[in-house]
Amino acid sequence: MQVRLPDPALHQCRPSSAPKQCRSHSRAAIGELGAGQREFTMSDWFDTMEDQLWLHPDEVGEKEAQFVLKALHLRRGDAVLDAPCGAGRVSFHLARAGCVVTGLDLRETFIRRARLRLRTAGLHGTFRAMDLRRVNAENQFEGILNWAGSFGYFTAAENGQLIAAFVRALLPGGYLLVEQPNREHLLRHLRPVMRKGTTVFQSRWDGQSQRVITRRIVAEVEGRRNSSSMRLYTPAQMRVLFEQHGLIVEQLHKSIRFDAYGPSAPRMIIVGRKARKGSKMVQRTGAFQPCRAE
Repeated sequence: MQVRLPDPALHQCRPSSAPKQCRSHSRAAIGELGAGQREFTMSDWFDTMEDQLWLHPDEVGEKEAQFVLKALHLRRGDAVLDAPCGAGRVSFHLARAGCVVTGLDLRETFIRRARLRLRTAGLHGTFRAMDLRRVNAENQFEGILNWAGSFGYFTAAENGQLIAAFVRALLPGGYLLVEQPNREHLLRHLRPVMRKGTTVFQSRWDGQSQRVITRRIVAEVEGRRNSSSMRLYTPAQMRVLFEQHGLIVEQLHKSIRFDAYGPSAPRMIIVGRKARKGSKMVQRTGAFQPCRAE
């Protein structure tokens, strides 16, 4: 299955297509900024970071994929979108389990590594380098994952548009999974200054935009400094965001062990299902047979 790319001249997300009945939630419910308020975001947040800052160890990929298979109720032959996919750490194991994998990431170097990883193992997958804000697929995937703290780097409006794009890309009855740092835990343990080797991290919480803003300085490299800005959502805000765009929230976990979410958990994993037309709750037909590696 292919992800359709929009016209190259178009660089902005399409407006949200949330159902009218879902738009009754107030802007305040998800912490949107009011008129005249400024949101702290960056235009170069991705390009100025070294590759290793975005990738987790390969050895954790298999366990992560097993969690994803169960959380998204994936069967052999199901189409799944891994966005962003990094270097294919999770995509590899999803493909090995029999899923039809599409991976998207902004960095061409990551995409090349993902393609090589699957090709070397005799597996198939479709990988493309693109900005997630340009996703323009409709009714293509049984499951979509936004994994490893990859959500929240865009503006609040663009974050909502990304969820809307993911929902459009899901087949009716399909599942979306988003994993993000747990806001309450992160703020409890936020350190204004942290040193790791020759690198200094200066972090602060901006309550107005509800973002953690971090400045990174590498002492031994002249001019090596960059910033990141991540919008953090509470579980209630994520639920509203999902429901605004037609998802039924079915799962909320704190780890890949399927532990129930709690405020002390470092992570928040939320899973929602896209309802079928005219149905508030959809049950998958047939016996559930998750993908399994041969």
